[in-house]
Amino acid sequence: MIEKISIKRLVRILVLFVAFHLTFFACTDDHSNNANYFDDINGFWIGKKTIHQAGSCSISGGSTLSLNSLLKINIDEEGLVEVNEYYYRDSSKTYYYVDDIKYLWKGTINKEYSFEINKPLFVTCFGEPRESSSQYKSTVMKANDDYTLHVSSTEEWCPMRGCTFITEYELRHTDSTITNIQKFDESSKSRLTSTQLYRVEN
Repeated sequence: MIEKISIKRLVRILVLFVAFHLTFFACTDDHSNNANYFDDINGFWIGKKTIHQAGSCSISGGSTLSLNSLLKINIDEEGLVEVNEYYYRDSSKTYYYVDDIKYLWKGTINKEYSFEINKPLFVTCFGEPRESSSQYKSTVMKANDDYTLHVSSTEEWCPMRGCTFITEYELRHTDSTITNIQKFDESSKSRLTSTQLYRVEN
């Protein structure tokens, strides 16, 4: 009788021991995968930004405008996201950024690795400065170890004039060193609106 009880207890202990370690390693693997995934999508994303007319206003005299685009994405361990947008100038072949926290996009990344981001908007609406924001949703896709990102949203630049645009970003993650980057100086910063949003017309 004493032998049978000892064996039963031993079996229970072994079962609990194995179950504990399986759970522990599963949790450890999940955490590692999340950390590695965030590391993979942190950094620079390069591609195209396209602005489509969706209201009564054109942009720079047309209905569609396509631009070079560069975003820098940073995700912390808790899934909080910050994005810095860089503005390309053909004349200097350079990407410019603003060293000001109010220009940062902010959001989160969910379990399915899709983003929800708030993008601040600073526009000049027919001579009047206007600040607002737009909600962006995006999903990171992976194919053959390459990461791509599609970000899009409807932006209301001058709602009182019906000036609405759909802005899309089609980007790929790059490990290459981006060297053609400069910070906007104070004299250039005042011209950011024309660089960022171009000309809004009825």
